[in-house]
Amino acid sequence: MPTFTAEVDRELQKRLNQTTKQLNEAKRDLSKTRQWLSDVHDRLTVAEQVTAATQQRELEQSDNSVCELLQLSIGPQSTTDTGNKSSSLLYKDHDNVLKDSENYKQQEAHVSLE
Repeated sequence: MPTFTAEVDRELQKRLNQTTKQLNEAKRDLSKTRQWLSDVHDRLTVAEQVTAATQQRELEQSDNSVCELLQLSIGPQSTTDTGNKSSSLLYKDHDNVLKDSENYKQQEAHVSLE
């Protein structure tokens, strides 16, 4: 007939085995969850990069449109003093528009980083 201590020992061994099994299952679940989270993070990073590239392309296209409009508004170049003055003013306006556009890009980049 088994002793009381042997019965307690078997019961404790059984509980230890069950707990070890549960711990191993929890570790596997944790590993899967970490992998899933890593995959989600990678997809989010790619999505952010695509969004940034799209915004950059749209901004560049907008800048190009502004440049084309300014060039169209200048029209044929005149060699008179009046023509040179108006062309010079338009180019200065063009430069200011480009500077404003660069400032806007920097502000957008700063906001998206926060």
